[in-house]
Amino acid sequence: MAAQLREPTFVQRLAALYFILSWTFGSVLLALFYLLVRAWHWTAVPLLTYAWYTQRGPASKTSGQGTFPTPLRRWRMWEVLRDYFGAEMHRTAELSPSDAHIFGYHPHGILSQGAVLGLGSDALGFSDLFPGVQVHLLTLAVNFMLPFFREYLLAHGHGDVSRDSCLRLLRRGHSIAIVIGGGAESLYARPGRHELVLRRRQGFVKLALDTGASLVPVYCFGENNTFVTAN
Repeated sequence: MAAQLREPTFVQRLAALYFILSWTFGSVLLALFYLLVRAWHWTAVPLLTYAWYTQRGPASKTSGQGTFPTPLRRWRMWEVLRDYFGAEMHRTAELSPSDAHIFGYHPHGILSQGAVLGLGSDALGFSDLFPGVQVHLLTLAVNFMLPFFREYLLAHGHGDVSRDSCLRLLRRGHSIAIVIGGGAESLYARPGRHELVLRRRQGFVKLALDTGASLVPVYCFGENNTFVTAN
């Protein structure tokens, strides 16, 4: 992710604000779910039916597997956000579309915007650089337990990072993208620093051995420079 050198436009600022606020959607929708049930008791039946259907019913079997392709990968907003950061993606090797791949992304940073732009959308030209490769950016399984936020994630083609979900996607011939360091790595996010959490994160290697998927290392230069954090 290149350093931002010019003053962002108003629309680019709005895109950045949307991206930051989108991480609160799950909590907001969960609170709305609760308030609806408390305020109008009749909403309890359809809302709880929805909760059962997505968490214990038929939809739970594919809860962590977003659809692909999805029009939201090419949403114009992602391109505006790309221009805000001045982000670019560089390919160092071609990948076979007939094989499954595990993209291991570093560093986590604060919000992993490089992963979202590069692997969770086509803003950086992923589909042109790796034609035929269907990749799902994965996040915590708990995010798919939040009412309605689950649909938001699935609509973007995201999946959950549980082992079962990873195996299902890889065995279908799809590729997955994992932010290897997770939340623990975000604690090291400081401008100019490159500290990774990797030594004890070997589950993705075992997935590759179990499924025959290839490992694709991804590093985002500038991810840790996007936020100034308190010590």
